[in-house]
Amino acid sequence: MAQIIKYVAGIDISKDTFEARFGSIDIEQNTKISNSKNFNNSEEGFKALLKWVKESIKDKAPVWFVMEATGVYFENLAFYLSEKDENVNVILPTKVKHYKQSTEVKTKNDRIDANTLTRLGLERQLDEWNVPSEFMRTIKELCREHISLKEIGAQIKNQIHAKKSSHNPNKKVLKRLGLHLALIEKQEKEIESELKKILNTQPEIKQKIELIEQSLKGVGFMTLIKIVAETNGFAFVTNANQLASYAGLDIVENQSGKKQGKTCISSKGNSYLRNSLYMPSLSVVRWVEQFKTFYKRLLEKGKLTKVAQTAVMRKLLLLIFSLWKNNKTFDPVYTKNLIPA
Repeated sequence: MAQIIKYVAGIDISKDTFEARFGSIDIEQNTKISNSKNFNNSEEGFKALLKWVKESIKDKAPVWFVMEATGVYFENLAFYLSEKDENVNVILPTKVKHYKQSTEVKTKNDRIDANTLTRLGLERQLDEWNVPSEFMRTIKELCREHISLKEIGAQIKNQIHAKKSSHNPNKKVLKRLGLHLALIEKQEKEIESELKKILNTQPEIKQKIELIEQSLKGVGFMTLIKIVAETNGFAFVTNANQLASYAGLDIVENQSGKKQGKTCISSKGNSYLRNSLYMPSLSVVRWVEQFKTFYKRLLEKGKLTKVAQTAVMRKLLLLIFSLWKNNKTFDPVYTKNLIPA
């Protein structure tokens, strides 16, 4: 039997469960992959996965756990395995998509996706997952709390509006709703203050955020810190397509032969990232001439308002990435190619 040079556990994760396959590749490039096994997306499931993998190992070859950075469901398992000193590789969706296109597999389900991740891991050179620092983990937790509070606040505002529009609304109900809203808004301000205090410990990141905030009208501190938190400071992003895919703002086509299906965004990426971009996308269309022109052109082409707004979100995210990467302020002349007129 030829010497094994690498083991890979390919893991396809959803909200409540994940599907895993275990494979090996030997010195003669022969591969073997097990049948899939299902686990709960919980600490109990993580322990069961580790036990299953350890029992499948036959020699001292390195073992890699490979998963896709879709949504946020991979995070708990990735952190758990990293804390156990295991080799973790988190792949951006675009890389998985391109690899799958190179194969003859057309069917998609959890078992097949786990198999794809296992084969990819066996065939390609793997890089260790860039584990977010304590700073990044802290601001991500605070930013997600802020997003949740914003959503609750919006619901309360809708309730207040509905009550005021109804016949003879109960004043005590309105008062309680008002007090609840005031508490939520107070907590939002507390989180923002806490984030700014924490950011003072990271002067380089603070400077990058300030450069963009002070030059790009309509994009504020909370938007930028949320984007930084959800992308780990763009640490694992090397190009625009990867970033758009991670955010779920990449374009998915449904076309085959003469059939022309509906083209839409994938929406399979990080929902917190998309959430952070929505309100700023409305602001830049109002305040930044290039975005205003870009948005109007899409509407003139017959695009739905929602589609045009999503395109603005994508363009805005890629612009922020470019400014961050190059440590630049927003210059309408310099960035004209990023935002087509």
